[in-house]
Amino acid sequence: PAFLPTGGKKQPTIFLDVGANIDTKVEHMVENAKIANIYSKTVFGVESPKIALLNIGTEAKKGTDLYRETYAKLAEDTTLNFVGNIEARDVLTTDVDVIVMDGFTGNMVLKSVEGTLKYFGSSLKSIFKSNPITMFAALLIKGKLNEFKKGFDYSEIGGTPIFGIDGLMIKAHGSSNEKALFNA
Repeated sequence: PAFLPTGGKKQPTIFLDVGANIDTKVEHMVENAKIANIYSKTVFGVESPKIALLNIGTEAKKGTDLYRETYAKLAEDTTLNFVGNIEARDVLTTDVDVIVMDGFTGNMVLKSVEGTLKYFGSSLKSIFKSNPITMFAALLIKGKLNEFKKGFDYSEIGGTPIFGIDGLMIKAHGSSNEKALFNA
């Protein structure tokens, strides 16, 4: 999984699968939802985690067979608080606690978010360095800017557990630095 700050919640949203299994089956996605449900309750203290399925639309009949069948299985599981489909444009603003997807899609979404945030950060930095007034403005909000940046810094978490294996495994980002490895 990946953990991203979303919707202004105290705890991050769990995104999975984000690349561990790109040949995903319905059973894998349902199992991931169940494991993430337990993780959200146990680690983040969420009483009844809201679980969504990432799809190309919010309607139950949207997507490929894999997604329609997964939707049906999640919807009939009374042990989960399944709230339906969510679209990619909403992943950073949602209030759901778990977003389930296949590994290929999840990896693409994760890398897109990383790239967008990197672009946003460098663009914002250019704006603030553009003249003395914007430089002063940056000084005034420097603490909040650093807090925002820290919320999306993968090295703050360092790594994420790999769910569904017998044992403990933490996966670190391929470009991890010393700080990220320490935090993992």
